Amino acid sequence: MEGELDLKAVIKDAMKELITANFSKMDVNGDGSLDKGELLQSMTENGDFDFPPSIKGDSREAKLDAFFAKLDANHDGKITLEEMINGLNAFIDEAFDEAMAAMAHV
Repeated sequence: MEGELDLKAVIKDAMKELITANFSKMDVNGDGSLDKGELLQSMTENGDFDFPPSIKGDSREAKLDAFFAKLDANHDGKITLEEMINGLNAFIDEAFDEAMAAMAHV
């Protein structure tokens, strides 16, 4: 368990550094937050993006809507840097929990 927590912390720290370093580039209009269009543009410019497994939808647009809604914690239609980091941390936690559960059955 300790190794799992260390690895999770390393991944979260690396993600935080990456997002923090690139958030202003993603924020095209410079208002300090991302709207859905800016998020989509960033995802498109950075290549093929796979949504976390918990994000469901029949189309890429539906998945984008669900992903945006999960990240937009205060539901104001914008994602701040803090919301982005916290939301992605939640997805990391979810992925680790699923991986650990799967490994328990091996």
